[in-house]
Amino acid sequence: MRIAIAGQLSLRQLADLLDEPAAVPAGLGGTPPLPEVRALIARGHDVSLVTLDPDLASEIILRGNRLTVHVGPFRQRHAARDGFKMERQFVAKALLGSRPDVVHAHWTYEFALAALATGLPTVVTAHDAPLVASLRYNLPTKSVGPLLAQLPTAAHWSVRAATAALVAHKAKHLIAVSPYVERHFRHALRYRGEITVVPNMMSPPSRRPVSPIRRPPHDGTSYLTILSSWSALKNGAAAIEAFGQVRAELPKASLRMIGHGFGPGGPAERWAAEHGLTDRVTFVGPLPHDRVLDALAAADILVHPALEESAPMVIAEAQLAGVAVIGGSHSGGVPWILDYDRAGRLVDVRRPSSLAAAMRELALDSTTRSRLARTGTDLARHRHDPERLITSIEALLDAAAHDRRAKTDRIG
Repeated sequence: MRIAIAGQLSLRQLADLLDEPAAVPAGLGGTPPLPEVRALIARGHDVSLVTLDPDLASEIILRGNRLTVHVGPFRQRHAARDGFKMERQFVAKALLGSRPDVVHAHWTYEFALAALATGLPTVVTAHDAPLVASLRYNLPTKSVGPLLAQLPTAAHWSVRAATAALVAHKAKHLIAVSPYVERHFRHALRYRGEITVVPNMMSPPSRRPVSPIRRPPHDGTSYLTILSSWSALKNGAAAIEAFGQVRAELPKASLRMIGHGFGPGGPAERWAAEHGLTDRVTFVGPLPHDRVLDALAAADILVHPALEESAPMVIAEAQLAGVAVIGGSHSGGVPWILDYDRAGRLVDVRRPSSLAAAMRELALDSTTRSRLARTGTDLARHRHDPERLITSIEALLDAAAHDRRAKTDRIG
């Protein structure tokens, strides 16, 4: 088949597939579609990739074996004011020019809306719960700061939520990355079509033994957080508070914090300093994906305090790396990915004392920590297995293309 994939991407992670690796731009970030691109090419499909980059002024086209990449400009300011019109026009034009048998659009925002506007047979993968992730936690609130200063962010995410509602109305073929996302589209967005749950494809990193490193608590337990932003939704402050409580019993423990807003001198460190909680906390900031995996390989416990996640890939990566995970018992898709407390420890992440109790438990009880890590690894290897999942995706794409061919034959 000729398959087009549209979505935001960390494009340089595909540079080895292209004829001119040095010319590959960064893209918008996003790793979920990357294993699919590789798997489809390996199965003999011709893939056209349509994506965007904020540093481009005009389209560039990159080529490789069975792969063509169209990269267009993405406006860094005010793109939401017209509903990402320029970006959607580029995506639609590039998709039509690729003449695919079927399109797979990732995320239910501008890429999916553009793909659906082409009239090409399109399968959409929903990676989040838009009315929660895009809207609820981005509405102005006094707890974050002055309400007026929050209005541009709220307006941006309101446009995105409205875009997702349009996609839910128009899409005929929908994939959800977790049962939580499926329920959201059914109940919150009133989607009436067929939804297939297909978890994110992930290749096992196998960078460390399945069991976490065993060392006595007095030698120091290594905690890690990997969060996309310093925000109310990601709840990094709770992890810092919890770690402060843990250190009273485990003075040699350490916490590393990775992600935007968690760098030296950034908002997370400033907040921690104001509350006297910086001791033995390392504020790392954002890292390339390979270095994130290295950080996981060196950690004993991943602490994931986010209030809502749809299918957090960082938890799956921790599971595949053999790291025990603590997550939120009411945080969207987190209970599912931790198999409802059987493949990780679920707690009330709104209460730092609850987080701290689990952090102490897994530090002091290496048997429980190892059991949860092994169970998580076994679960993630099966759930996110690329070979099994690409077969499901391939079948869904083929069915969508077949529906279009059958309709054309009837009309002809």
